[in-house]
Amino acid sequence: MRPEMDKLKYGISLFEQSLKASNIVAIDLETTGLKAHESDIVCVSWCTSKDDFGVTAVQHRNFRGSAYGNNDNERCVIDLLRSIHSNKEFMVVYHNAAFDLGFLLKKGWLKEEEIECTIFDTLLASYILNPAKTKEGGKHGLKSLYDELVREETDPPQPDFDSLTKNRFDFQDVRFKQAAEYAAFDAWTTLNLYQKFSL
Repeated sequence: MRPEMDKLKYGISLFEQSLKASNIVAIDLETTGLKAHESDIVCVSWCTSKDDFGVTAVQHRNFRGSAYGNNDNERCVIDLLRSIHSNKEFMVVYHNAAFDLGFLLKKGWLKEEEIECTIFDTLLASYILNPAKTKEGGKHGLKSLYDELVREETDPPQPDFDSLTKNRFDFQDVRFKQAAEYAAFDAWTTLNLYQKFSL
């Protein structure tokens, strides 16, 4: 099973609409690096169901002027993320919340004292449910768990980050359609893992 990319949504207005239909949302960040103090958030992807997923670009260099419109206003994206995380009715699902949530906090997009939502981390869930996996040579990464738990035999593999960027440039420079599909795939997989782990 894999997401049907013809259903991929673009932009913050469609992100807001998706949140009206579900109070469970998987969120994933794509950034220019791993250290928040020297990196930027390129885009935020979300998924609320297997058929409802999308991406809002903030600092993608190949987005402006493309057929998809323009980058969304960063302040509007920050405000939406704050409204989600400050709402006790929401569950926000991350894969490795220490990175994504930590990045949002360090960049000042979120304030720790304002977080009221429930946080579910599929990376931690994988470690808890299968602690022997690492010793047995297995991995808890998103792509590995997708291959193990979600992907069907006939599905093509999801390209990894290095093949997407060709080891030559950062995520801001990847063709936007490819970047958006890659980002949305991560959020979609994260929600699917949550649904399997929470059974």
